[in-house]
Amino acid sequence: MYGEWVSLSAQITANSCAAQSCSVLNKFPASSGREVTVSVVKQLATNLGITQNAEPSHLVKDEEVNWCMDVICFGLSLPLQEHETIKDCVNIYCEWMTALHPQPKISVPKPICEDANMYCRKIINHFHNLFVPRQGEILPFIYQKELGVDTMSRQAVLCHRVLRTLQQTAQISQTMDRETWESLLLFLLAINETLLAPPTIKDDVGDQLCERLLQVLFEVWLLACVRCFPSPSLWKTLQESCAMWRHRVALVDQWNRVNMALTARLLEFTYGPAFPELKISDEDAQLIPLGMTNDCVAQTWYRFLRTIGNPIALCSPHIISKSSHFVQWALTHDKGAETYQHPCLQALPLIFLKAIKGISNQVDAFLGIYVAPQRSGDDGITNLMDIRSALNEATATSSGGNNTTGGGNHHQHHHHHSFFHHHGSISIHLNSGSNSSATNQQNTNNNSAANSNQHHQQQQQHSSSNNNVQPSALTLSTALAANVAQTNSSIPPASGSQSAGVLGSISFGLPSASSGHDQQQQQHQQQYHYHQQHNLPHSPTPPLQRRLAKSFSVAPNLTQQKGALTN
Repeated sequence: MYGEWVSLSAQITANSCAAQSCSVLNKFPASSGREVTVSVVKQLATNLGITQNAEPSHLVKDEEVNWCMDVICFGLSLPLQEHETIKDCVNIYCEWMTALHPQPKISVPKPICEDANMYCRKIINHFHNLFVPRQGEILPFIYQKELGVDTMSRQAVLCHRVLRTLQQTAQISQTMDRETWESLLLFLLAINETLLAPPTIKDDVGDQLCERLLQVLFEVWLLACVRCFPSPSLWKTLQESCAMWRHRVALVDQWNRVNMALTARLLEFTYGPAFPELKISDEDAQLIPLGMTNDCVAQTWYRFLRTIGNPIALCSPHIISKSSHFVQWALTHDKGAETYQHPCLQALPLIFLKAIKGISNQVDAFLGIYVAPQRSGDDGITNLMDIRSALNEATATSSGGNNTTGGGNHHQHHHHHSFFHHHGSISIHLNSGSNSSATNQQNTNNNSAANSNQHHQQQQQHSSSNNNVQPSALTLSTALAANVAQTNSSIPPASGSQSAGVLGSISFGLPSASSGHDQQQQQHQQQYHYHQQHNLPHSPTPPLQRRLAKSFSVAPNLTQQKGALTN
């Protein structure tokens, strides 16, 4: 999508290095730089109005402001033991950032107020020093023995203060130019890269700030789409950066959150009020800034949807661990482990499940059948191994039913497990591996009658049980069916697909060319009854819904394939 555009990853690295070495105090011994910083910063902090009334700044020339900013930049890179000095540096810069507000604070120097964008870009770049791990303070045992949990928490509090200030400035400022917006977005990408790209270490600063960092990045990015739409190079850099953070659960959570908010707005102006409303929380609905046009919503929705790349890659630790940070961990590991053996990659099944469920929710929304998940203490399935266990259980039940019934009803060989039931529109059937060729041939001949009988039973069961299946299982079944359908479309007819030692057969309850007018009318009645039961407005099927339905019907029934080969 952005193949012809240049990535800004190199610029992010250059800005990070420049921020860490731009102060002239780096040329002097650390003790000398510390003494100068403590004296200057303490005096500047007294005029902010934190402990006493605010006073106008005594800095009236550009040279004076630049000299003080050079000292503050060095102060932000001090060791974490110098917490009070670092805190004063953060407070000074946060106050000076109000130069971009409609009403700047009285303590902001006059030169900064006169050229707010230029000075605030420097401040944003200097803030990077606060988020960079210090030399020798990266390993967790250093934190535990020398710094302690309390020191890490103090650093996290200062980082939260900076993130809150930058987000507030982006929300209320009316004078930020394009260059300042780009500097802000590049800064957010840089600090996310610094803290989130390395392998996850429990309870370190990156782990504490992970969710907040991603939340601010995505929310400020949405604001930029309204005020100053990011360039293709920035979108490409965002996509490349997110690929380095895919081992973080919070990335997929925030990605799903933004996608659902954009989808809700997209459905409003695409299909109108007659289409079933996508209900999301008020907090998520506020993610979309006021004034975002319909065209901007559509463009932003499509780009955010492609941000994390192919979700199938989340199934492979070898792909996720292909980064310099994982290589560095493997090289420094005492026992010589491989990159894909890092413990944090054990969360990939959960991350993959969350991503697929998010895609499933969007598909349900476009089909007009989305049901908001019920929040409970037990989240149900949290690991792909649970899915495999459900498949094995369904297969065992199906095999036992076949042995007891003998050869009575051949359509019972396709055991339909209630876990994968999805409003009668998508279902997963499992074949026992012991089915003979004659049984497959007879199943092929009676396929149409069996499917019709099965849909009738599903409709009766759905009406009598009044939606016994939990919404999380509904959306998961859509994701699994769509994913397997895409996989099976590239499988030769004679191969089939195997999972957990069973033969899987995907059957979609969609009208085929040979089913006739009666089956189409029956499906229309099922949709009408569903909308009546859930108090949803009954609207005509939109063109996009029909296209999605056709795309889901590409996965052939394996029993039909075997029957065709037998003929």
